[in-house]
Amino acid sequence: MAREVISTRLPEGITRQALEEKAREHHITIRELIQEGIRLIMGFNIPFYRMVHDFALGLKVPEWMVLENLTISWFAHREAQREVWGYEDELIEEFVAMDDKNLTGKEILEYLRMAFIQEEERERLNLLLEEEEKGLPLNDDDKAFLIRKRQGRTWLESEEYKREKMAEQEAWERLTPKQKAAIEYSLEISRRGNRIMREFGEEVASEYFKKVKEIEKSEGREAALKYTPEQ
Repeated sequence: MAREVISTRLPEGITRQALEEKAREHHITIRELIQEGIRLIMGFNIPFYRMVHDFALGLKVPEWMVLENLTISWFAHREAQREVWGYEDELIEEFVAMDDKNLTGKEILEYLRMAFIQEEERERLNLLLEEEEKGLPLNDDDKAFLIRKRQGRTWLESEEYKREKMAEQEAWERLTPKQKAAIEYSLEISRRGNRIMREFGEEVASEYFKKVKEIEKSEGREAALKYTPEQ
């Protein structure tokens, strides 16, 4: 099937001479240059292109500059990571695939947005906890963030924390002695397992939990609480 031919005027500010020079730079013909441009823009989805267009309009720069500079920034970040850390992330989040299909458009926007939100929240949380530790004053928005994340002295001194502890105490008082004993036992085993993991690693902690279950099943909880793994 013969390919269709479309004739059109060149955009304002672009001459045939400019096209010829650009084609020579890429070592292709003018026809191939135009075809490549068409393939490129046909691959863009509409929401993405509108986002780029609006961003370029706000900055008063052409769309190609937005795409080029942001892409260069991405490569520069990876090169800086390699120079400082000696490696690059093996996972390139921008090209994540699901069901053997690369995400794009709104799908990749939402995926990356959630990933970046988590990253920014971790950074904000660490910064606020450090400022809190130094005794620096926090504004209401920062305090609300710490309360929402249930972190730091701000959370422990909040009315939300007090209400939560009161509700927990009321729930605890409604439990039977047998239920309380079971919870206290589970908490103690978890504390010991976490300490072992910090001191000796995940493998040793995993063996501890496995052994405790065996002892609990055969000899009971008191015997399990007496068990100490040999290091």
